[in-house]
Amino acid sequence: MTKQIKIKRNPNLVARTVEKKLYILDPKEEKLFTLEGTALDIWRYLWRPRTPQEIVERLSKEYNVSPLQINKDMQTFIKNSQKTGLTIVD
Repeated sequence: MTKQIKIKRNPNLVARTVEKKLYILDPKEEKLFTLEGTALDIWRYLWRPRTPQEIVERLSKEYNVSPLQINKDMQTFIKNSQKTGLTIVD
């Protein structure tokens, strides 16, 4: 049986919501990131580590769209958020 990966927020970041955007500061790298839309919803759902499947299931129900479309958005988010250090994959 293979272990499913889990995605989690980088705990070393500071985040604040202003209106409909989330601003995330990486104090170590002195970088500021902004999330909105689907990326923000994925981030909010990562209040605890989640599998990609959990994210897809929740957001496809929330948005009432196909899991295929959500999966595409989620894969883009994971790729970009890992590259920038916003998330960690276990």
